[in-house]
Amino acid sequence: MRSLHFASLKRVLKCRLPYSLKAQNLVRQSSSFFLCQDKGTLHSKISYCSINSRNLSSNALSDVTTDIRDGGKSLAIDFKQKEPMIFPSVWLRFNCHCPLCKQQHSGQRLVDVADITIDTLVKSTEISENGDVLHIEWTDHKGEIPIKFLKENKLSVSETGDKFSWILDDDLTIKKMTYSDMISNDTNKARFLREINERGLCLLTGVPTEEDMVARVAENFAPVQRTIYGLTFPVRDVPNPINIAYSTAYLPLHNDLHHYESGPGLFFLHCQEFEECVEGGESILLDVNRVAEEFRIQHPEDFNILTQNAVTIQKVHYERDWPVDMTYKRPHIKLNDKDEIVAVCWAPPFEAPFSGKLEDVEPYYKAYHKFAKAVKYSPNIFKFKLRPGDCIVFNNRRILHGREEFVSNGGSRYLQGCYINIDEFKSQVKVLCKLSGDHRPVKPVGNGCWITS
Repeated sequence: MRSLHFASLKRVLKCRLPYSLKAQNLVRQSSSFFLCQDKGTLHSKISYCSINSRNLSSNALSDVTTDIRDGGKSLAIDFKQKEPMIFPSVWLRFNCHCPLCKQQHSGQRLVDVADITIDTLVKSTEISENGDVLHIEWTDHKGEIPIKFLKENKLSVSETGDKFSWILDDDLTIKKMTYSDMISNDTNKARFLREINERGLCLLTGVPTEEDMVARVAENFAPVQRTIYGLTFPVRDVPNPINIAYSTAYLPLHNDLHHYESGPGLFFLHCQEFEECVEGGESILLDVNRVAEEFRIQHPEDFNILTQNAVTIQKVHYERDWPVDMTYKRPHIKLNDKDEIVAVCWAPPFEAPFSGKLEDVEPYYKAYHKFAKAVKYSPNIFKFKLRPGDCIVFNNRRILHGREEFVSNGGSRYLQGCYINIDEFKSQVKVLCKLSGDHRPVKPVGNGCWITS
């Protein structure tokens, strides 16, 4: 292998690392590199794959061939796989990577899309000498697109193959990890986030029972997301509560804060006190996306009603230190272009009255009631008591949470919670897993994004 010039490799690393891991110093050691930060060294050794020199073998050109079709309206690219990939000329033009169209360092588009000729045609093509770039001449422009980019962004003629399903497994155990193990290295942090991405939740044990410790746990991955309840919030029974959670009442299963356009992602709930004399107060968790998948199979007509009618989630409360008046309307179940479930909204304690068409009221409430029973009587409910030092972490967009009624008997049940943003969670799953050598695809996170594979 011919090694790339060291200065060039520094530029590659600098542009590919996330901002939180940008190296301040780069120490070369044989075929691996250690990344060092100003405030300490990353826990894991990151080995980068070998980078071949540009002088590839002469058969590189034979691996990729092109065929201009429909008078230049489309281009067939044959990677010698199953069959050629077809790319419309306009798609190729909008994704040109030349320096005039795309800023090389940021990867962001420079060209004003309003200035692109919409009916542009491909006139000629050429594969670079080393086979990694497609050079294209259109009727209005000359540019280039990396072959790797084309392979990663193929277009489908029609939907084929299995659709993504949230019915993943029947394992009803909550995986555990000690807090000390989780923070010991980035590989363990990646394992922790991967578990939440795969199954929606994970339990940390042995977390110090200190005030605001929950925020320090969350900040291992992303900044804490501020809401109308602050950065962190106590969960204990108080007089005149501003939220049903701040009482001893039974708390039905729900997602949190759907009255936000982008509600919380990961929910960190840290138990600081749970005295033995307290009766009840078990935590309840349920994967609502799985419930929705099963509901679709058992009650297809009712399922469709819940995708076509929206619910209004509200938080209107003026008698508090920070008055709020928030409402947001969205369907209970959101589908993508492949008819896959990409988001579920279920928060009965915080709903406003149904406000759709008059003729939709009865069908809606019948479907709603069936889904409520499917949630309440699901065989996949987790029910357990948190103990001091436990911190349950779950995806708020996917996992419903609730609580059994409790009687304090003079004892204390005190939890503290906080959130991080769903997009930052998804990003950190990808980043930490890839940097620790886990290149498996990341599963959807239930935030409405249409990408499921």
